Amino acid sequence: MDLIGYKRYEMPLHKHLLSTTMATATVMPRSSLKGRNTSVSVPKGRPRKTLHSVDTNISSYDRTDPFFAFNVLRKLLGSLPSRIGGCQYKLTPEEHKLSLHLLTIVEPFVGLSPSRRTLTRQPTEILDSIVFHVDEKRDLLSLALSCHRLHGVIFPRHYDYRVIRCKVSSISVWNHLIVNRSLARNVRRLEILDERSTEPASVPSDILVSETDLESTDDELGMHVKQERFLVSALTKMTALHSFSWSCNHSPISIDNVWPTLLKCPSIREVEINDNLVFSDYSHGIDGVRPRNSQKSILPELKTVALRSTKHVYGSTKTPQLLRISNLLTNCPNLKSLDIGYEHRRGSGYQRPVADDFFLCSRWSALRSLSLSNLFCS
Repeated sequence: MDLIGYKRYEMPLHKHLLSTTMATATVMPRSSLKGRNTSVSVPKGRPRKTLHSVDTNISSYDRTDPFFAFNVLRKLLGSLPSRIGGCQYKLTPEEHKLSLHLLTIVEPFVGLSPSRRTLTRQPTEILDSIVFHVDEKRDLLSLALSCHRLHGVIFPRHYDYRVIRCKVSSISVWNHLIVNRSLARNVRRLEILDERSTEPASVPSDILVSETDLESTDDELGMHVKQERFLVSALTKMTALHSFSWSCNHSPISIDNVWPTLLKCPSIREVEINDNLVFSDYSHGIDGVRPRNSQKSILPELKTVALRSTKHVYGSTKTPQLLRISNLLTNCPNLKSLDIGYEHRRGSGYQRPVADDFFLCSRWSALRSLSLSNLFCS
Protein backbone atom coordinates (compact mmCIF):
# COMPACT_ATOMS: atom_id res chain seq x y z
CA MET A 1 0.00 0.00 0.00
CA ASP A 2 2.82 2.41 0.79
CA LEU A 3 4.55 1.65 -2.53
CA ILE A 4 1.45 2.33 -4.45
CA GLY A 5 0.94 5.62 -2.63
CA TYR A 6 4.47 6.75 -3.43
CA LYS A 7 3.90 6.28 -7.12
CA ARG A 8 0.72 8.26 -7.01
CA TYR A 9 2.61 11.12 -5.33
CA GLU A 10 5.61 11.12 -7.77
CA MET A 11 3.66 11.61 -10.96
CA PRO A 12 1.99 14.91 -10.04
CA LEU A 13 5.30 16.28 -8.74
CA HIS A 14 7.04 15.61 -12.06
CA LYS A 15 4.30 17.27 -14.02
CA HIS A 16 4.41 20.24 -11.68
CA LEU A 17 8.13 20.77 -12.13
CA LEU A 18 7.82 20.52 -15.92
CA SER A 19 5.00 23.05 -16.10
CA THR A 20 6.84 25.41 -13.78
CA THR A 21 9.95 25.31 -15.93
CA MET A 22 7.99 26.01 -19.12
CA ALA A 23 6.13 28.87 -17.55
CA THR A 24 9.34 30.42 -16.33
CA ALA A 25 10.89 30.27 -19.83
CA THR A 26 7.92 31.83 -21.57
CA VAL A 27 6.94 34.51 -19.09
CA MET A 28 10.40 35.95 -18.44
CA PRO A 29 10.05 39.72 -17.97
CA ARG A 30 11.69 42.08 -20.45
CA SER A 31 13.15 44.14 -17.68
CA SER A 32 15.58 41.39 -16.84
CA LEU A 33 17.15 41.60 -20.35
CA LYS A 34 18.08 45.24 -20.10
CA GLY A 35 21.15 44.69 -18.04
CA ARG A 36 22.19 41.51 -19.77
CA ASN A 37 25.17 41.63 -22.17
CA THR A 38 24.17 39.80 -25.38
CA SER A 39 26.78 37.80 -27.32
CA VAL A 40 25.49 38.85 -30.80
CA SER A 41 27.32 41.94 -32.05
CA VAL A 42 25.63 44.39 -34.42
CA PRO A 43 27.67 44.84 -37.64
CA LYS A 44 29.01 48.29 -38.07
CA GLY A 45 28.88 50.18 -41.41
CA ARG A 46 31.87 50.00 -43.81
CA PRO A 47 34.19 52.95 -43.79
CA ARG A 48 33.50 55.36 -46.60
CA LYS A 49 36.03 55.42 -49.42
CA THR A 50 37.73 58.63 -50.20
CA LEU A 51 36.29 60.02 -53.44
CA HIS A 52 38.74 60.91 -56.16
CA SER A 53 38.20 64.35 -57.55
CA VAL A 54 37.28 64.74 -61.22
CA ASP A 55 38.99 67.37 -63.29
CA THR A 56 36.28 69.80 -64.39
CA ASN A 57 38.48 71.59 -66.89
CA ILE A 58 36.78 71.02 -70.27
CA SER A 59 39.89 71.71 -72.34
CA SER A 60 41.72 68.77 -70.76
CA TYR A 61 39.53 66.18 -72.53
CA ASP A 62 40.38 65.11 -76.07
CA ARG A 63 37.42 64.96 -78.45
CA THR A 64 39.00 62.08 -80.37
CA ASP A 65 39.10 59.80 -77.31
CA PRO A 66 35.53 58.71 -76.48
CA PHE A 67 36.64 55.87 -74.20
CA PHE A 68 38.37 58.18 -71.72
CA ALA A 69 35.40 60.56 -71.79
CA PHE A 70 33.00 57.68 -71.12
CA ASN A 71 35.05 56.43 -68.15
CA VAL A 72 35.18 59.91 -66.60
CA LEU A 73 31.41 60.32 -67.06
CA ARG A 74 30.76 56.95 -65.44
CA LYS A 75 33.06 57.85 -62.55
CA LEU A 76 31.28 61.16 -62.06
CA LEU A 77 27.79 59.63 -62.01
CA GLY A 78 28.92 56.73 -59.81
CA SER A 79 30.06 59.11 -57.08
CA LEU A 80 26.61 60.72 -56.63
CA PRO A 81 25.02 58.09 -54.29
CA SER A 82 27.95 58.24 -51.85
CA ARG A 83 27.68 61.96 -51.22
CA ILE A 84 26.49 63.17 -47.80
CA GLY A 85 23.39 65.13 -46.98
CA GLY A 86 21.72 67.34 -49.51
CA CYS A 87 24.57 66.90 -52.02
CA GLN A 88 23.46 63.35 -52.77
CA TYR A 89 22.43 62.86 -56.42
CA LYS A 90 23.29 66.46 -57.21
CA LEU A 91 25.92 67.88 -59.53
CA THR A 92 27.75 71.10 -59.03
CA PRO A 93 27.51 73.67 -61.85
CA GLU A 94 31.04 72.79 -62.98
CA GLU A 95 30.26 69.06 -62.96
CA HIS A 96 27.04 69.60 -64.88
CA LYS A 97 28.88 71.57 -67.53
CA LEU A 98 31.55 68.85 -67.71
CA SER A 99 28.97 66.06 -68.09
CA LEU A 100 27.38 67.83 -71.06
CA HIS A 101 30.78 68.23 -72.66
CA LEU A 102 31.60 64.55 -72.15
CA LEU A 103 28.29 63.57 -73.74
CA THR A 104 29.15 65.56 -76.86
CA ILE A 105 32.36 63.52 -77.13
CA VAL A 106 30.74 60.11 -76.61
CA GLU A 107 27.50 60.66 -78.54
CA PRO A 108 28.92 60.63 -82.14
CA PHE A 109 30.40 57.18 -81.51
CA VAL A 110 27.27 55.58 -80.04
CA GLY A 111 24.50 57.49 -81.79
CA LEU A 112 22.18 56.23 -84.50
CA SER A 113 23.90 58.22 -87.24
CA PRO A 114 27.35 56.87 -88.27
CA SER A 115 30.34 58.97 -87.49
CA ARG A 116 32.16 60.71 -90.29
CA ARG A 117 35.48 59.56 -88.91
CA THR A 118 34.71 55.83 -88.87
CA LEU A 119 36.12 55.22 -92.39
CA THR A 120 39.61 56.44 -91.59
CA ARG A 121 39.63 54.56 -88.28
CA GLN A 122 39.17 51.20 -90.03
CA PRO A 123 42.08 48.72 -90.27
CA THR A 124 44.32 48.90 -93.30
CA GLU A 125 43.01 45.58 -94.62
CA ILE A 126 39.45 46.91 -94.64
CA LEU A 127 40.48 50.11 -96.42
CA ASP A 128 42.40 48.08 -99.00
CA SER A 129 39.32 45.97 -99.70
CA ILE A 130 37.19 49.10 -100.11
CA VAL A 131 39.64 50.76 -102.51
CA PHE A 132 39.79 47.52 -104.51
CA HIS A 133 36.30 48.24 -105.87
CA VAL A 134 37.31 51.65 -107.29
CA ASP A 135 38.37 51.03 -110.90
CA GLU A 136 39.14 54.41 -112.48
CA LYS A 137 42.43 56.15 -111.71
CA ARG A 138 40.82 59.58 -111.53
CA ASP A 139 38.46 58.30 -108.83
CA LEU A 140 41.41 56.83 -106.96
CA LEU A 141 43.19 60.17 -107.11
CA SER A 142 40.18 62.01 -105.73
CA LEU A 143 39.84 59.49 -102.92
CA ALA A 144 43.55 59.64 -102.11
CA LEU A 145 43.45 63.44 -101.83
CA SER A 146 40.63 63.27 -99.28
CA CYS A 147 42.85 62.28 -96.36
CA HIS A 148 46.38 61.17 -95.55
CA ARG A 149 45.28 57.71 -94.37
CA LEU A 150 43.68 56.75 -97.69
CA HIS A 151 46.60 58.27 -99.58
CA GLY A 152 48.89 55.82 -97.82
CA VAL A 153 46.74 52.90 -98.96
CA ILE A 154 45.98 53.91 -102.55
CA PHE A 155 49.31 55.00 -103.96
CA PRO A 156 51.56 52.10 -102.92
CA ARG A 157 49.08 49.37 -103.91
CA HIS A 158 46.40 50.61 -106.31
CA TYR A 159 47.04 53.78 -108.31
CA ASP A 160 50.10 52.55 -110.21
CA TYR A 161 48.61 49.08 -110.75
CA ARG A 162 45.28 49.99 -112.35
CA VAL A 163 46.83 50.34 -115.83
CA ILE A 164 50.02 48.50 -116.82
CA ARG A 165 51.51 49.20 -120.23
CA CYS A 166 54.74 47.43 -121.25
CA LYS A 167 56.31 45.05 -123.75
CA VAL A 168 56.11 41.31 -123.62
CA SER A 169 59.87 41.20 -123.00
CA SER A 170 59.46 42.96 -119.61
CA ILE A 171 60.01 39.80 -117.61
CA SER A 172 60.73 41.78 -114.45
CA VAL A 173 57.17 43.15 -114.53
CA TRP A 174 55.61 39.72 -115.00
CA ASN A 175 57.77 38.22 -112.28
CA HIS A 176 56.78 40.99 -109.86
CA LEU A 177 53.09 40.29 -110.47
CA ILE A 178 53.60 36.55 -110.12
CA VAL A 179 55.29 36.93 -106.75
CA ASN A 180 52.88 39.59 -105.42
CA ARG A 181 49.43 38.15 -106.06
CA SER A 182 47.69 40.75 -103.92
CA LEU A 183 49.08 43.46 -106.22
CA ALA A 184 48.32 41.58 -109.44
CA ARG A 185 44.62 41.46 -108.57
CA ASN A 186 44.60 45.28 -108.55
CA VAL A 187 45.32 45.47 -112.31
CA ARG A 188 42.30 46.55 -114.38
CA ARG A 189 43.84 47.21 -117.81
CA LEU A 190 46.82 45.45 -119.41
CA GLU A 191 48.38 46.78 -122.61
CA ILE A 192 51.06 44.70 -124.38
CA LEU A 193 53.13 46.99 -126.61
CA ASP A 194 55.02 46.04 -129.72
CA GLU A 195 58.73 45.44 -129.29
CA ARG A 196 59.53 48.29 -131.72
CA SER A 197 57.04 50.69 -130.22
CA THR A 198 58.27 54.06 -128.94
CA GLU A 199 55.26 54.58 -126.72
CA PRO A 200 56.28 55.08 -123.09
CA ALA A 201 55.61 52.24 -120.69
CA SER A 202 53.46 52.57 -117.60
CA VAL A 203 54.54 50.29 -114.78
CA PRO A 204 54.81 50.74 -111.00
CA SER A 205 57.91 52.66 -110.00
CA ASP A 206 59.18 49.95 -107.65
CA ILE A 207 59.71 47.45 -110.52
CA LEU A 208 61.45 49.68 -113.05
CA VAL A 209 64.78 48.05 -112.30
CA SER A 210 65.54 45.27 -114.77
CA GLU A 211 66.29 41.85 -113.32
CA THR A 212 69.21 40.59 -115.39
CA ASP A 213 69.06 37.08 -113.96
CA LEU A 214 65.58 36.62 -115.40
CA GLU A 215 66.16 38.27 -118.77
CA SER A 216 69.60 36.90 -119.63
CA THR A 217 69.76 33.93 -121.98
CA ASP A 218 71.84 32.80 -124.94
CA ASP A 219 69.00 31.21 -126.91
CA GLU A 220 66.74 33.78 -128.60
CA LEU A 221 63.97 31.27 -129.24
CA GLY A 222 64.22 30.10 -125.65
CA MET A 223 63.88 33.72 -124.55
CA HIS A 224 60.53 34.04 -126.37
CA VAL A 225 59.32 30.85 -124.73
CA LYS A 226 60.38 32.22 -121.36
CA GLN A 227 58.62 35.53 -121.98
CA GLU A 228 55.43 33.75 -122.95
CA ARG A 229 55.56 31.56 -119.86
CA PHE A 230 56.00 34.53 -117.52
CA LEU A 231 53.26 36.53 -119.26
CA VAL A 232 50.73 33.71 -119.09
CA SER A 233 51.57 33.05 -115.45
CA ALA A 234 51.11 36.74 -114.59
CA LEU A 235 47.75 36.80 -116.40
CA THR A 236 46.46 34.02 -114.17
CA LYS A 237 47.06 36.27 -111.14
CA MET A 238 45.06 39.21 -112.59
CA THR A 239 41.71 37.93 -111.39
CA ALA A 240 39.99 41.35 -111.68
CA LEU A 241 41.23 42.30 -115.16
CA HIS A 242 38.68 44.33 -117.16
CA SER A 243 40.51 45.38 -120.33
CA PHE A 244 43.20 43.66 -122.40
CA SER A 245 45.09 45.15 -125.36
CA TRP A 246 47.53 43.16 -127.52
CA SER A 247 49.80 44.96 -130.03
CA CYS A 248 52.75 42.58 -130.06
CA ASN A 249 53.30 42.20 -133.81
CA HIS A 250 57.08 41.60 -133.94
CA SER A 251 57.28 38.61 -131.64
CA PRO A 252 56.85 34.88 -132.28
CA ILE A 253 54.42 34.80 -129.36
CA SER A 254 50.92 34.35 -130.74
CA ILE A 255 47.64 35.46 -129.25
CA ASP A 256 46.51 31.83 -129.57
CA ASN A 257 48.72 30.99 -126.60
CA VAL A 258 47.38 33.88 -124.51
CA TRP A 259 43.68 33.56 -125.30
CA PRO A 260 43.09 30.35 -123.28
CA THR A 261 44.39 32.20 -120.23
CA LEU A 262 41.99 35.09 -120.82
CA LEU A 263 39.15 32.56 -120.81
CA LYS A 264 39.96 31.93 -117.16
CA CYS A 265 39.31 35.59 -116.33
CA PRO A 266 35.50 35.95 -116.29
CA SER A 267 35.70 39.64 -115.33
CA ILE A 268 37.20 40.70 -118.71
CA ARG A 269 35.02 43.30 -120.47
CA GLU A 270 37.07 44.64 -123.37
CA VAL A 271 39.62 43.00 -125.69
CA GLU A 272 41.65 44.70 -128.42
CA ILE A 273 44.06 42.69 -130.61
CA ASN A 274 46.33 44.27 -133.23
CA ASP A 275 48.18 41.35 -134.79
CA ASN A 276 48.52 40.00 -138.33
CA LEU A 277 48.55 36.45 -137.03
CA VAL A 278 44.86 36.77 -136.16
CA PHE A 279 44.00 36.64 -139.88
CA SER A 280 46.37 33.79 -140.75
CA ASP A 281 45.64 30.09 -140.99
CA TYR A 282 46.77 27.73 -138.23
CA SER A 283 49.31 26.19 -140.60
CA HIS A 284 51.16 29.55 -140.69
CA GLY A 285 51.50 29.78 -136.94
CA ILE A 286 54.42 28.96 -134.73
CA ASP A 287 53.53 25.35 -134.09
CA GLY A 288 50.75 24.89 -136.64
CA VAL A 289 48.55 23.25 -134.01
CA ARG A 290 44.83 24.00 -134.08
CA PRO A 291 43.43 24.73 -130.62
CA ARG A 292 40.96 22.26 -129.21
CA ASN A 293 37.27 23.04 -129.51
CA SER A 294 36.45 21.30 -126.24
CA GLN A 295 36.93 24.53 -124.33
CA LYS A 296 33.60 25.26 -122.67
CA SER A 297 34.64 28.39 -120.80
CA ILE A 298 32.85 31.56 -121.81
CA LEU A 299 33.33 35.24 -121.07
CA PRO A 300 29.91 36.51 -119.96
CA GLU A 301 31.15 40.03 -119.17
CA LEU A 302 32.98 40.58 -122.48
CA LYS A 303 31.07 43.27 -124.37
CA THR A 304 33.61 44.94 -126.69
CA VAL A 305 36.04 43.20 -129.08
CA ALA A 306 38.32 44.84 -131.68
CA LEU A 307 40.45 42.66 -134.00
CA ARG A 308 42.71 44.46 -136.49
CA SER A 309 45.71 43.70 -138.66
CA THR A 310 48.74 45.99 -138.95
CA LYS A 311 50.74 47.49 -141.80
CA HIS A 312 53.80 45.44 -140.93
CA VAL A 313 54.79 42.46 -143.05
CA TYR A 314 55.53 40.14 -140.14
CA GLY A 315 52.73 37.60 -139.73
CA SER A 316 50.82 38.65 -142.85
CA THR A 317 49.60 36.19 -145.48
CA LYS A 318 48.24 36.42 -149.03
CA THR A 319 45.18 34.34 -148.17
CA PRO A 320 43.82 35.74 -144.89
CA GLN A 321 41.09 33.82 -143.10
CA LEU A 322 38.67 34.42 -140.24
CA LEU A 323 38.92 30.96 -138.69
CA ARG A 324 41.04 32.12 -135.77
CA ILE A 325 38.70 35.05 -135.12
CA SER A 326 35.68 32.76 -135.26
CA ASN A 327 37.22 30.47 -132.66
CA LEU A 328 38.05 33.43 -130.43
CA LEU A 329 34.55 34.88 -130.57
CA THR A 330 32.83 31.56 -129.92
CA ASN A 331 33.39 32.16 -126.21
CA CYS A 332 31.79 35.64 -126.26
CA PRO A 333 27.98 35.20 -126.36
CA ASN A 334 27.12 38.66 -124.95
CA LEU A 335 28.98 40.89 -127.40
CA LYS A 336 27.65 44.41 -127.87
CA SER A 337 30.39 45.94 -130.03
CA LEU A 338 32.50 44.13 -132.66
CA ASP A 339 35.17 45.76 -134.83
CA ILE A 340 37.11 43.72 -137.42
CA GLY A 341 39.57 45.60 -139.60
CA TYR A 342 41.98 44.20 -142.18
CA GLU A 343 44.80 46.18 -143.81
CA HIS A 344 44.62 45.13 -147.45
CA ARG A 345 47.99 45.06 -149.21
CA ARG A 346 48.31 46.02 -152.82
CA GLY A 347 50.05 43.57 -155.05
CA SER A 348 49.49 40.42 -157.02
CA GLY A 349 48.12 37.47 -155.09
CA TYR A 350 46.91 39.38 -152.00
CA GLN A 351 43.31 38.62 -151.14
CA ARG A 352 40.79 39.81 -148.60
CA PRO A 353 39.34 37.54 -145.91
CA VAL A 354 36.00 35.91 -146.78
CA ALA A 355 33.31 36.45 -144.15
CA ASP A 356 30.53 34.15 -145.44
CA ASP A 357 31.07 31.27 -143.03
CA PHE A 358 31.92 33.67 -140.24
CA PHE A 359 28.44 35.19 -140.13
CA LEU A 360 26.66 31.88 -140.70
CA CYS A 361 28.11 30.36 -137.54
CA SER A 362 28.00 33.44 -135.28
CA ARG A 363 25.16 34.22 -132.87
CA TRP A 364 25.26 37.47 -130.87
CA SER A 365 21.79 38.47 -129.78
CA ALA A 366 23.03 41.51 -127.82
CA LEU A 367 25.18 42.98 -130.63
CA ARG A 368 24.55 46.72 -131.10
CA SER A 369 27.61 47.97 -133.00
CA LEU A 370 29.34 46.20 -135.92
CA SER A 371 32.28 47.57 -137.91
CA LEU A 372 33.88 45.60 -140.78
CA SER A 373 36.78 46.82 -142.93
CA ASN A 374 38.13 45.19 -146.11
CA LEU A 375 36.20 41.95 -145.74
CA PHE A 376 34.76 40.06 -148.71
CA CYS A 377 31.25 38.60 -148.85
CA SER A 378 29.98 36.61 -151.85
